[in-house]
Amino acid sequence: MAAGKARKRARQAAPASDGGDRIGALPDETLHHVLSFLPAQEAVRTCVLARRWLHLWKSATGLRIVGANGEAPVPFEEVREFVDSLLLLRGSSPLETFELRVAGDDIDVRHVRLWVRYAVQCKVQVLRLSFLGNTHVGPVARLGPDDPPLTSRHLTKLELRGLVFNDDFLDFSRCPGLQDLHIQDCSLEHAERISSQSLRHLYIRGAFNQSSRAGILAPNLASLVLEVTFGMTPVIQKMPLLVKIPWAL
Repeated sequence: MAAGKARKRARQAAPASDGGDRIGALPDETLHHVLSFLPAQEAVRTCVLARRWLHLWKSATGLRIVGANGEAPVPFEEVREFVDSLLLLRGSSPLETFELRVAGDDIDVRHVRLWVRYAVQCKVQVLRLSFLGNTHVGPVARLGPDDPPLTSRHLTKLELRGLVFNDDFLDFSRCPGLQDLHIQDCSLEHAERISSQSLRHLYIRGAFNQSSRAGILAPNLASLVLEVTFGMTPVIQKMPLLVKIPWAL
């Protein structure tokens, strides 16, 4: 819905038949916001609308690496070179959101981490990563044992889907501003602990280890939704602010 409205606004921003610019009075900051709702491929294409639009896409406040319809995932190998070039040309303009929604049975997670590192360097606040297999059912993006946890002073919301976590990736002590964490259709079988001092809202739907219990340490948590699809229910450590825990085991 948001992507559809953004496309409409971008079309309206094209030069009128009499040579006038229908929204030429709008400040660049407003156009940067509008462009953030478009899939990145379409945002880049707006550079042909008029001279003023040539570089506007580079300062869009959001990047959405998704399918052409704005919702479905895009094949990883199909978009890999495009994203590499996009980030190189875009420079270091600040980002509010970065969304990556890709499909493939052999996703290069190390390469994806370079894109995530770029987003973090641009002070991203909302990070969404979703991985879907073409033929493989279940999580398809496997973190290596040496892949470190995220480090960001600016990240406030993190959404993860289709990942196989290592034992320490879910330690968010280096993300002091993180408040919302959404984990869906992931494997937490190797995760020993989910920890964050700042986290306020946590949603987990995934598989846990079947022989040992992971721990959830988030003393400032106010809401928790936990759906264990496999394995043992994690240990919920003391959370004095927690109001309600919906269970779906």
